Amino acid sequence: MFVRQLSDLGITEITVTSAGLIDYHAGRPMDPRSARLLEERGISTEHIARQVTGDDLTADLLVVMDSSHLSALTERGVDRDRVRTLRSFDPEAAGQLDIPDPYYGTPDDFAEMFRLIERATPGLVRWVTNGGLR
Repeated sequence: MFVRQLSDLGITEITVTSAGLIDYHAGRPMDPRSARLLEERGISTEHIARQVTGDDLTADLLVVMDSSHLSALTERGVDRDRVRTLRSFDPEAAGQLDIPDPYYGTPDDFAEMFRLIERATPGLVRWVTNGGLR
């Protein structure tokens, strides 16, 4: 969703990747429940899961889904200033910075996850386009 919004603005010089902290799903396509929601929005579902590498940890910004991910990355030595929860970009988050993992949940849990992502992503785009990566 973030890549799509950047592309819609003509921003192509930013590299965006996605990776998990553990290798449980590495090498597999995305969860079909997530894929369905992306397809409904006309967004590519070509992603193959992979685990975070050392190169990923050198990125200018690492955006995570919840505070446990944030802690895991800072424990691996990533500077706290380079790690943000996605919801930290949502002006309506009211201090609720975690996006719950819907994996063991219902289709409604996946829909809620996407609602939260869709609400936060414009704020991330604004932050990047206003020089947040400098």
